[in-house]
Amino acid sequence: MCEIVETKSEEMKMKKILDDIRRDAILKLKLSEDKDQNLLIHAALNLLTLSTIARREGLLSLEKIIEYTESEFLKLIATLIIDGTEPNLVIEIAANEYWTNEPEGVQAMIAYFNLRGMIAIQSGENNQILKELLQSLIPFHWRTTYKKQLEETKESSKNSYQKEISEKFTNIHPIFQEKNTLETIPLLEKQIDELSNPSIQRIIRDIENYDLSICVYALSEDARKKILNNLSTRLANVIMEDVIHYHSISEKEVSNSIFKVLSVIEKLYETGEICIPAKLEKTDN
Repeated sequence: MCEIVETKSEEMKMKKILDDIRRDAILKLKLSEDKDQNLLIHAALNLLTLSTIARREGLLSLEKIIEYTESEFLKLIATLIIDGTEPNLVIEIAANEYWTNEPEGVQAMIAYFNLRGMIAIQSGENNQILKELLQSLIPFHWRTTYKKQLEETKESSKNSYQKEISEKFTNIHPIFQEKNTLETIPLLEKQIDELSNPSIQRIIRDIENYDLSICVYALSEDARKKILNNLSTRLANVIMEDVIHYHSISEKEVSNSIFKVLSVIEKLYETGEICIPAKLEKTDN
């Protein structure tokens, strides 16, 4: 119990450190001039590139790239992370550097971008989430330029990257051995096969993305395809990216996620929000 309290206390401490830097950076950014927008946008695009590389090739792949960065602050944070330093210590050291040097104007927000972005990369946060996090801190009147440059950057690598993700996703075929897992997977696949697309879309609204991605990881190709076809393009890509990075998912986690989804299906059926043809046939008989 004491360990849980200590962990929560440490998490709150780290959150406060980040929040203090973020507030300071936002205030200082308001004093920036429009000519500074490219500096901030470049910092955001750089972090998204680092995130993509780290997710594809692992954190160690950033080592050679970081050598060429001009930002000593980013280099410090990245080196700590590559060396395996715990996130709370990375944040504490980086915060000390921030408050010791007190960057001004746009440089303050760039420093926060580098710290928050690298912590997100260290924890394996999805690239799409990081993109939206960074965008939320870019002033509205700079976002048109940001989005334009982001699209230009994405377009050059989008097709090859999506092809790579799709190929890796298609080649994932986990093997299960536990009785509970082997029994529940066919049950869920049967339900998915029988459900209409509107019913699947309704079910997805009540499922956590984590449980959804675990189920997609475990299901057959046909069941996966039906689920992904009922997601937005953005969410489908997020789910596929998550799936290809699952290396140590236990069968217990798989069973738990499948059970949660089956429970949601049963609940929505009982409330009349979805229709399951097989159950209707039994009722009619």
